[in-house]
Amino acid sequence: ATLLGTHASRTHARTSTSRRIAHRARMACSTRPSALVALGLTGSIGMGKSTVSHMLRDMNVAVLDADEVVRDLYAKDGAGARAVAELFGDSTLDASTGDVDRAALGAIVLKDDAKMAALEAAIHPLVERAREEFKRAREDAGDVVAAFDIPLLFEKGYESAFDAICVVSAGSEDIQRDRVLARPGMTEEKFKAIVARQTPDAEKRARATYVVETGCSMEDTRAAVRAMVDDLVAKARKSM
Repeated sequence: ATLLGTHASRTHARTSTSRRIAHRARMACSTRPSALVALGLTGSIGMGKSTVSHMLRDMNVAVLDADEVVRDLYAKDGAGARAVAELFGDSTLDASTGDVDRAALGAIVLKDDAKMAALEAAIHPLVERAREEFKRAREDAGDVVAAFDIPLLFEKGYESAFDAICVVSAGSEDIQRDRVLARPGMTEEKFKAIVARQTPDAEKRARATYVVETGCSMEDTRAAVRAMVDDLVAKARKSM
């Protein structure tokens, strides 16, 4: 989904929820020498991950957004744009801008596992390079916590790269569907194709260090994010 530019919705359904954040203490398992606490941020399409990412930035936590990295790679003359054109032809580039035409690309790869695998093999190493550069920059800056917004974190087996994982969830498939289908150009068929490639929300929640709910008020979500950041900072300082 990252490679096609699908973002978690920024809208919130104002439904009540009693469970806003779940925490499991896995951070002690990290063996990496860096003092930086690396938080993997993920969530299925339409769950509100982009909203939580913005909240983290508001709390002075640096966030690397994998979708933004891909957007830069897909820009005219970018390494990603060149790779896409080589794999699938110039018809995947917008004739007026030279950027990757994501709709055209999606039409090619969403229904073809082999082509999707070829796309991922070409683009993921470029994204990984950007992630490592970001991590080193945040370490050099003396940050305590940095977040890595990765839609397919579980699907691509990235758990071991992080000290903690936050899953953003709306807690309801109906809320998720309504959010996604409200996006311009989204169809039920496209939504189903994207969801089919993502780990089920229930499984993500079970594997998370933190679960932040977005099927509630914005204030409740922000409070859950604040509690998570405070917890991460407190644990980081204890380990120093």
